[in-house]
Amino acid sequence: MRAVLLLATLLPLAAGYTQKQWSEFTGRVEHLVNNATKGDQLAVSLGWKDAQKEYSYAAGMVNETDGTRRPVNTNDTYLYGSGSKTLTATAILRLVEKGVVSLDDPVQKHVDRLLGLYANTSLVALWGPRAAQVTVRMCLHMSSGIIDYDNYQFDDWTLINDSMGVVSPVLFISYPEKVAHLPDSEKFVCDPGTCVEYSSTNYVLLGLVLTEHSGQDDWTKLKTSQFWSPEIRARFEDDLHFFTDEPFQKWLTAYGLTATYKPPRYVPNPVVLAKQNSSITGFTCANSVTNPLTMARFQYALLHEGSVLKASTLKEMETVEVLNQGWANGTFAYGLGLIQGSMNFGGGSLNFTGWGDFKGHGGVVFGYTSQQGYYWGVNATLSVVFNTDFGLDHRQDSSSLSCQVVEAAANILYSAGIDMKCTSYF
Repeated sequence: MRAVLLLATLLPLAAGYTQKQWSEFTGRVEHLVNNATKGDQLAVSLGWKDAQKEYSYAAGMVNETDGTRRPVNTNDTYLYGSGSKTLTATAILRLVEKGVVSLDDPVQKHVDRLLGLYANTSLVALWGPRAAQVTVRMCLHMSSGIIDYDNYQFDDWTLINDSMGVVSPVLFISYPEKVAHLPDSEKFVCDPGTCVEYSSTNYVLLGLVLTEHSGQDDWTKLKTSQFWSPEIRARFEDDLHFFTDEPFQKWLTAYGLTATYKPPRYVPNPVVLAKQNSSITGFTCANSVTNPLTMARFQYALLHEGSVLKASTLKEMETVEVLNQGWANGTFAYGLGLIQGSMNFGGGSLNFTGWGDFKGHGGVVFGYTSQQGYYWGVNATLSVVFNTDFGLDHRQDSSSLSCQVVEAAANILYSAGIDMKCTSYF
């Protein structure tokens, strides 16, 4: 088994646990990650940060573009799928703090000029008259009612019919009109503001809001990090990048395995994601690329330090409502770019009051699954990522591994004595 371990700091341990407990915990983590690679068939990596310790571990093998394979290391970078939504939301909320955007602005106010420039259209022309009611807040909160482009029909259209070329954000936004050919009555799952249903289309649209206020009109030049404070940019910009239409090789080093490239689903020989254009990931709903420790550090800065946004803005971001229809109906609560839920399948809550409860965001994108968040009780952020979008048993192993790592932390570091009923894939 090939594995790499990094202990990034040698600071004194927090009062809550001893060196012996820390050693036992990291030993357990190594065992879990090694087994998750399923005999080096996959690459698995995680990053952990609490008040005193930073820790990263990686195991397994990754594919190279020449067909060879090599051991993964802790500096390897991955895609985080919808984990990117939290980062996009922080950029939008920074514009709100500056007074450039209001949460209750009609989103068409900030995107129609670019839609006209890019495609000679407007939001109402694409989505029908109800589009005029959609606000920035609704997009952040998953309450706009607009249907999700993210489904197998669109995957096929994007990856097969479009031959993996550049996919403009307008194509994601115009999915109901251009690809699904839906009448206006079917472009919304509910009237804007009347339901909370997960839809990645919202966050592609928010990318155009960012582009409108980025100082240039070219969506391919957008950098989400440009909206952060100078201090946060200095801490993260060198290691946390955002794809638009670059080649994946520009920043991505741990190439992924995707089973959604062509029907039938979960093909026996998955396609390696390496040479495609990065625009296929969905612009600002799924475009971040980094290593898991950097992702854990950013989540910690946002959700524990409170150094990314003002306290009042963060409070708004963390105000959640349970998803009430569609994907994950009743399972998670959604804020402004944050999911609140639990990895504790043995009795967790949506209230962030018990072991395994988290605030953060998971993600699935072509070739990758990830789960990252700040966990109650252990007071730590954890980011877990796999270089596959389906696992070898068609399941999202990042959630199960996150559950097991947090359970180990609760029991070993804090003597919680809990059973989180983590699904045992390993």
